[in-house]
Parts: sequence; C-alpha cells; structure tokens
Amino acid sequence: MFSGKTLRTLIGGIFLMGLLHASDGLKLDGIFQDGMVLQRGRAVAISGYGTPESLVKFEIGGKTTVGLSSQDGRFNARLPILEAGTGYTLRVTDEKGGQELTLKEISVGDVYLIAGQSNMEFRLRSAKPGVESLTPHDYEGVRFFKIRPRLYYGERRELPGQWKPASEENAGELSAVGFFFARKLYQKTGIPVGLIDASLGGVNIESFLSRGALTDFPEYRDDVREYEALCATEESVRTGMNDEGLPDGGKKLMDGYRKLFPTVPDDGGVEKGYASSELDDSAWDTMRLPDSWTQAGHNHAGIFWFRRKVELPADAGESDWLLELGAVDKADKCYFNGQLVGGNGDPRTFDYWNTLRKYTIPKELIHAGENTIAVQALSFVSICTDGGMLGPEEAMRLSRVDGKDTAIPLGGIWRMKETFDAGVEGMTFMMKLGTGIPASYGMMHDCLIAPLMPFAVKGVLWYQGEANAICLAQRYRTLLLALIEEWRRCFEDANLPFTIIQLPDYHNPHLYAPHSQWALLREAQAQVAKETGSALVVTLGWGDVWDLHPVNKRAVGEAAAQMELARQAGEPIPTGPVFAGAERKGNRIVVRFTGGTLSVRDGGKEVGGFAIAGKDGVAYAATGVLTGEDTVEVFAEEVAEPLMLWYAWAENPAYADLTNGTGFPAGPFRFSLDGNPAPTAGNLVHQPH
Repeated sequence: MFSGKTLRTLIGGIFLMGLLHASDGLKLDGIFQDGMVLQRGRAVAISGYGTPESLVKFEIGGKTTVGLSSQDGRFNARLPILEAGTGYTLRVTDEKGGQELTLKEISVGDVYLIAGQSNMEFRLRSAKPGVESLTPHDYEGVRFFKIRPRLYYGERRELPGQWKPASEENAGELSAVGFFFARKLYQKTGIPVGLIDASLGGVNIESFLSRGALTDFPEYRDDVREYEALCATEESVRTGMNDEGLPDGGKKLMDGYRKLFPTVPDDGGVEKGYASSELDDSAWDTMRLPDSWTQAGHNHAGIFWFRRKVELPADAGESDWLLELGAVDKADKCYFNGQLVGGNGDPRTFDYWNTLRKYTIPKELIHAGENTIAVQALSFVSICTDGGMLGPEEAMRLSRVDGKDTAIPLGGIWRMKETFDAGVEGMTFMMKLGTGIPASYGMMHDCLIAPLMPFAVKGVLWYQGEANAICLAQRYRTLLLALIEEWRRCFEDANLPFTIIQLPDYHNPHLYAPHSQWALLREAQAQVAKETGSALVVTLGWGDVWDLHPVNKRAVGEAAAQMELARQAGEPIPTGPVFAGAERKGNRIVVRFTGGTLSVRDGGKEVGGFAIAGKDGVAYAATGVLTGEDTVEVFAEEVAEPLMLWYAWAENPAYADLTNGTGFPAGPFRFSLDGNPAPTAGNLVHQPH
C-alpha cells in the first residue's frame, strides 16, 4: 500500500509531467512538418503532445478525425485516408488547451524509406551522371526528409531533420540512389514521392535491429547484455564530448582500438630473416597480388609477410630505383634486399589504408640479377577490406628513377606467410561502444527507425552489407530476414515491399574467388529476396575496381524504380537471368534460367564467369555457351564429370557477362548436383588475368 504522502507525490509527479509537456504547447512528432508527404490510401498514424486528457482534432482535405491525449499529454491518432495531390493543409486543435497549429504545403503521394550505409547515403553531387545532367523539371514532385543522426543509447522519440523539396539548390545533398528512384517514379506516374533517408556510412545491419530482434538470436544475447552494461558506465558517455554534447565518435573508436591493441606486437619476422634475400621461402604459401589476404582464406585481421624476386639488368646499380606497391591496408614496412626502405601507417588506424606506397631504393642496395622485395603488411581493423597489398595492379611496379628502360610490373604470384592473427574483434568491438557510435547494437534502430514507426510508407529500399562482408557474412541472411519481419510488423504492413540492392562489384577482378565474403553476402541478399517476396537489384557491372562507392547511382536507382513500377502495375518484377536448376550431360552441366531470353553483353554466344569442379573440389575456369533461350552449357576440358558450379563468385566477378532482354545482369550463384551447396573454399587451378 502507498502512504498518503507517497500517493500525493506520485499524483503530483504525473500532473507535473503533464504540465511539462503542456507548457511546451501543442506539438507534433518530428516527421510531421510543413511540406511533408503523407502516404496516399492509408490512415496515417500521427502523434505528439498537448494538454493532458484533451480531445485533439485533425482536419485535412475536408475530412476530420480525432484523438485523445493521455495523462502525460501524449496523443496518438489516425489521419483520414486521402487521395494523391498537393497543396493540402493540416489543422490540429487541442480542445482543452485552446491551442491550434497548422501545417501547410502538404503533399499526398507515395513515401519510401531508404536505408542502409554509405552507398545509399552517397550524394547526388558526387554521382556521375549527377546534378550536371539535370534540369529544373527533373526535381518536380520529389521531397525528402534526411534524418540527422543524434546517436544516444536507447529508443528516441525526436527525429531531427526537415522536409525539403528537391531543387537545384539542395539536390546535391540528396541520396543519389534515392533521387533517381523517386524521379523516375514521378515522371512515370505523376504521383508525388517522399523519401525518408535513414542511411549512414560504415554501419552494420546489427545497428538497424532492435534489442528484441537481436536477443532472439542466442549468439547475440550475451553481447547485447554486455553492451548494455558498458553503456551504463561514465566512461561510455564522457569520452571527448563534441559540439552536440555527445561523445566524440572518432575519439571513442580510436580509443577502443588502442585498448584492443595497446601496442603493435612484434611478429618476429625481422629476427627470423623474413626480409632477407637469403631466406628460403619455398615452403611459404603463394598468393596472386594485388589482393586482400581474405582471398587466400584468412578471414581476419593480422600481420602477413609477402615476398618476391625480381631480375634486374647488369647496369641496374647505376641509378636509384622507384618501388611502387599500390595501396597496402592498413600499414606496411617495405624491405629491399634485407634493408628497410620505407613504411607507412598504423594497423589500428585508417590514415594510410588507401594510400599508394612509393619508396625510393638507393642504388647502393641494387645489384644485377636477382633482388628481393619483402613487405610486412599489418591490419588490425576489419572494415570492407582486410589487409594485404590491394593494388591496383597498374600501380605495382619497379622502375629506374632516371627513366631508362621499361618499368618491371610487380603484380602476380608472391610468397606469403601469416605471422600474427588479430582475429575479428577489430570489427565487432565497435558494436559495444554505445552513445556516439552508429555501429553499436540497435543504435540506428533506436535513433532513426523507432521514432519514425509506425508512420505509413509505401516501401523500403535497403542498400547495406559492406560492413558485414568481411567477418560477418555467414550471419547476414538470418539478420536481414529478422529486419524485414520487424519492419513489416512495426510499419503495420505484413507485405511491406522491400527492394534489396545487392553489393556492387568491387576490388581486384576474379573469375572465381573461393573465399569471397562479398559473394556469400550477395547470395544471402538473393535468398532473402526470394524468401520474402522482395525485389532484388543486381548491381554487377555498375561497380568500381578501386572505389567502394561507384558513382553510377543513376543505373541503380532507375533499376529499383523499374521494379517498383512493375509491382504497382501488378506485373512481374523484371529481373536479370535467375538460376532455375541444372543437370549433367556427359562432361557438361546444362544450366537453366528464368527471367527472359538470355544474352551476353557483347552480343556473342560465349558466357564468362563460370567455374566448375568434379568431386575432388578442384575448380577450373569453365566455358559457358548459350544453347537456347533459357539454357547455358558449361564445361572445362580438365573436368570429365562435373559436379559443382559457380557463377560470378567473387568480390569483382569481372568476367561474368550473362544478361537478358531487360538489360539486368545475372546475379552470383553456386550449385552442386549432389544436392549440397557448392563449397565456398577450394583450389582454383586456372583463371584468366
């Protein structure tokens, strides 16, 4: 039982809470502003604060609905269902408080949530084609709300941002994918389009899931509890406050790396002679460079040594030489004939991760005949790429400073040895950093998605995965399924349409990369699209070898729009060729596809991008030949009884060129005739370079 004093205190507290909200006046939640877009055909949920226990009236388009505020002044209601149009005015009246507010220039049309990481956030000003290709007419009918992340631990109600019409003045700030998607929709339908942008670079899918969704997975429960305990410490919220009163994310991140690795460990490589020209490295593994060491099956951070011999002419010692290694992720020390000639970076930071290495070799170290290059590559931070000599190949060469003779290319087979395994914690620890760090468990959900729910949206564009494509790809399918299920429930639409945009082709080209994590993640995206009835935009051919953020976002956005238009019209969603099955005929595998008449980008009959193997699992580059409107025969002379097949299985499957009448490419897939998935690791004996 409460004492009289306690009861009076509680009642007073409730009353005071209501007064606090009431003193703020009638107020709608952040998404409800002048110039907003409401979803047509839906009773849109609307919420805010007013006078406690008051009738709140909403008038728009000649229709009226009401709601009732609670004891703390909070109200939730539904707007009337409206037809598409512009120039609407919303009047909200608080009966008891005698207050009224008016929102003007409201459009009713189709609203889309666009979410993900940097390739979704990528701005129109940086796209090609971009703003220079547009006219004032191109901006008509498109409005956007960019959620400005304020990253506090725990679910938020405020939603920082402002509805703006797309225009020549502000279009450069728009998501390029989102804009080209919305522009095409409006031009085809004349229906106003609103974009709500919840994207931010470098963010994993775990950040977009709620605590409840994460703890449904046993493997995350202990981590989430540990994260919550860490968020309750002073250190978590006092690490270098920024101008917004939040912990400085960059400082918090760097401090975290320093705690994981207080010092850079000595791997003993120098003492063991790994830099020496006298070392017998014949027992070391080999690897074709440039590439990340993940392509050799080392799916973690660490320290690796790379070595190769180069033959120099008789007069080589008459000049200094320039050694160019391409980029090394994230730090390096370079030796020539056993002597240190240069080095950059710290394996715990990003200062030099994408910087081309160029070192001068003094002529005193040069001699005719065989010379030895040894590179110690160090990376303790697993993000997007993880360690190694990344190239590009044309930036790897050895040449005279005096310009005499042709440069010696250094791409190709190098010897390789792992000397320190730094694990994957350099990626996963940031999920537990809390306030100020967007990659923390549930952070994007709590601060960007939860305050928006259950606002009515027509659909979701999801473009994310790079941050999960190093050490976390194996979990991606179940996490993306959980996200779609949660968002469909919370946005009150069991069939809420999703368009999943697959990872682009990126990094060094391969025909088949058996250890590719990007291929695994693309496979997960395709599986989820099939299981949830979502559209899938395959982006192969629109990527960039050197840039994680390819600039051709127009192709991506317009492909997504084409799929959405078909869905709205009740027509089949257009796709590239979709794997439908396979059977063996002699020494060939006949692969069947759906999705329209098959073709090859160059107009020929031979299809690239295939590798096959027999029961020994040894993979060979294979020839594919179009044999019908929906079939390709695949074979390799070395494989008499093919069992396993891969297509476009690499970060950058540059040789894959299968398409169809839609112009959309075929996505990656793997298959085994024995009913098991083809393995993702194996030895590729031969592939073109």
